Amino acid sequence: MTYRSLTPTEQEQLERQGCSSDNWQWISVKDNFTASKIRRTHFSGHVQIGKLNGHDKPEGIHDSTIDNCTLEDHVLVSQVGRLSHYIVRSHAVIENCGTIEAIGKSTFGNGTRASVINEAGGREVPLYEGLTAQTAWLMAFMRHRKNFTEQFTRLIDEKCSKALLDNGIIGHHARVSNCNTITNVYIGDHARVEGSLHLKNGTINSTESAPTRCGHGVMAENFMMAAGSVTNNASIVKNSFIGQGCIVDRQFSADHTVCFANSQLYHGEACSAFCAPYTVSHHKSTLLIAGYFAFMNAGSGSNQSNHMYKLGPVHQGVTERGCKLSSDSYLLWPAKIGAFTFVMGRHYSNPDIGDFPFSYLLDEEGISSLVPGANFRSIGTLRDSDKWPGRDIRTGTKADRIHYNMLHAYTVSKALKGKQRLTAIEQNQEAPNGYYTIGDVRIKKPALRRGIDIYNEIATIYTGNIIDRISKERNLSIEQLVEEIRTHGSIDTFGWVDMAGMLMPEYKLMQLVNEVESGQLASLSKIDAFLDEAFDQSPQDEWQWVLSRWDELTGMSIVDINADKLSQFMQNSHSAHQRFTMMLVKDAQKEYSERSKISFGYNDDPKIRFDEFTAIRGTCDDNSFVQKLKQESK
Repeated sequence: MTYRSLTPTEQEQLERQGCSSDNWQWISVKDNFTASKIRRTHFSGHVQIGKLNGHDKPEGIHDSTIDNCTLEDHVLVSQVGRLSHYIVRSHAVIENCGTIEAIGKSTFGNGTRASVINEAGGREVPLYEGLTAQTAWLMAFMRHRKNFTEQFTRLIDEKCSKALLDNGIIGHHARVSNCNTITNVYIGDHARVEGSLHLKNGTINSTESAPTRCGHGVMAENFMMAAGSVTNNASIVKNSFIGQGCIVDRQFSADHTVCFANSQLYHGEACSAFCAPYTVSHHKSTLLIAGYFAFMNAGSGSNQSNHMYKLGPVHQGVTERGCKLSSDSYLLWPAKIGAFTFVMGRHYSNPDIGDFPFSYLLDEEGISSLVPGANFRSIGTLRDSDKWPGRDIRTGTKADRIHYNMLHAYTVSKALKGKQRLTAIEQNQEAPNGYYTIGDVRIKKPALRRGIDIYNEIATIYTGNIIDRISKERNLSIEQLVEEIRTHGSIDTFGWVDMAGMLMPEYKLMQLVNEVESGQLASLSKIDAFLDEAFDQSPQDEWQWVLSRWDELTGMSIVDINADKLSQFMQNSHSAHQRFTMMLVKDAQKEYSERSKISFGYNDDPKIRFDEFTAIRGTCDDNSFVQKLKQESK
């Protein structure tokens, strides 16, 4: 529908209602325009006004200054100090705000570089609408492939250039209220921007199915907020990306940080942090700096150091998926921590333990001590991996691709490598004081031997699980399984990478990189399609990996496999799985021990203490997760 000029009668009515304009000829309206809904407002520049004759919701323009804007149908603009160079989509509400303006041409945060993982630079991730954990990972971790980085950056910059607009946007059904200043910010449909102090050069993506909220006291500059995210309560965001389902709250400060699906960042601080899915920091005095984190929980006061006051903040660290940092833990970068490792205490030894998943890294009188594999037998590890899918709060289209499996070819391949390294250390190192060493990290002799046993146990349980899955999915008998293994077995092994939550064979990663470099994948949409297909194919790739590592995983030659040998292995695997489950149940029982009852009972009477503890915590047998474990064991 086209706009028309005001009639003399409409102009006179607006003036009677306290309105003014630098030039009434520059004001145009749609048919069915209702002048009675505009009061005490000054117009400057060219302004277009849509229909204002609805009855369902409040609408109109009151007590505001409007400069060079388009206000679509059924909007409400009330008590806005200055609204300049914005297109306000239908049914949007803007109330009690200071200045909302677009100055010059803007890409609204698209193209901002976030210097993640290394404060000194070199791993910059360009922010853009549609950024995912996987594309950010590619930008940050494939810097050694210069041609790939250049081609990928060019594709992103081309997309960002298309976001260049002369006007800001406030989307359909969006609500902007009680804000101070908003400059060059794109606000998506159904977004809620309420009480923010200062927003500059950013995009707040939002949809009806995944509305985004930017709340009270927030200050953000050079930012992107994905649909369904929440940034609230005086949090500070600068040069950062807030992903789907992420919550940044309670005065958290994020600088040059990217965080992805379902990460929760409260109270503390992140600087040059790559927070892959389910990164959690809930406490004050907690710092995530110059590092990569994924499925990680940071305890209160945990932090890292990334420089030695020589060449500046040049050091970086990686904690692979599933790590936990205890309260008051400390890591001196550079360091690499293996998947599902629990870090306790302060570590100045630059631990390089990425090949030892499911471990404890402990501080023993100032010396870092590794207990390889020990965390595999902790019920907390399995509980963590079990709860993540249920804590996915994303709605609508889910951009980040996530594999949740605790035991996967990725972690098991790490366990196999850890076993090889531990075996080599045992054979080649002396241990006169009862310790072996990996750099400055020490391993007690009994812990090393136990680590080898646990990694063997992991391989056996995992392989049995995969065989069970394949057998059920394809309805195969034991003889058909043997034929499948013989036919499709291969000696060609391949590694796996964890691309910020998505587990993918390394050869497919190299295929993607090569095809970007050659121009075969010549758009971001094609790269995303490649990643989607690889994500869907992961179960089949995992089975092929098991076949390629069959001898090492099972201790049987794939050439000599037969039904009897396979049946015996499966019996051994099921027995190992059952022992593992019962060990976890036993570990859970520690949470109901007499020590756990300390502080219960108002007068320390043993019976009252027991009764109160049971009333609050229940019994181990009542615990839903323990019940689930027992049922799986049966």
